[in-house]
Amino acid sequence: MCDLRCLCRSTWLSGISRSSSPPKSSVSSITADEISFDGQTSADLVGTFSTLSGEVHQAGDMTVSAIGNAVFESLILAAGKANLAATGNLTVDLLRVTNAGDANDLSIDVGGNLVLGELDAGSTGDISLKSTGSITKTAGKRVKGDELALEASGSVNIATEVATIV
Repeated sequence: MCDLRCLCRSTWLSGISRSSSPPKSSVSSITADEISFDGQTSADLVGTFSTLSGEVHQAGDMTVSAIGNAVFESLILAAGKANLAATGNLTVDLLRVTNAGDANDLSIDVGGNLVLGELDAGSTGDISLKSTGSITKTAGKRVKGDELALEASGSVNIATEVATIV
C-alpha cells in the first residue's frame, strides 16, 4: 500500500479509491491515457497507459508495470530501488535517483524494444536492462551508475558513464 496523489486522464479508471484523503494504490490495474503521481514513500503501479510521470519524495521503492507499449516521461526517486517493466515497447525519457547510495538500483525489463533517455543511479547504484528487442538511446543522453548489466535479443546502442559493464 502506498500513499499517492494521482492525476489521470482517462475515460475509465480502476485501482484508485476516491475520497477526501490522498488516494491509495496497490497492485490493482489502472487504465488511463496519462498518469502523473506524487508519492511520499513508495509507488506500486500496474496498468495500461500511454504516458507516465511521477516522483517518490522520501526513501522508498518504485515498481511500475505497463501492459503494452508505454512512455515513462519522468520518474524520480529520492532513494530506493526502481523496478520498471512493460509487456511491449518502452521509452524511458528520465529515470533518476537523487540521493547517492549503493542500494539505489534501477531495473528495466521489457517485452519489446527499449529506448533510453537519461538513466541516473548515481555513482554507486547498479542498473539492469533487459529487452526481448533492441536497446537504444535518445541522442545526447547517457546511462549513469556503478555496474550495468545488459541483456537484449536485438542490438544495443547506448552511451554510458558506468564503472563496470557485465
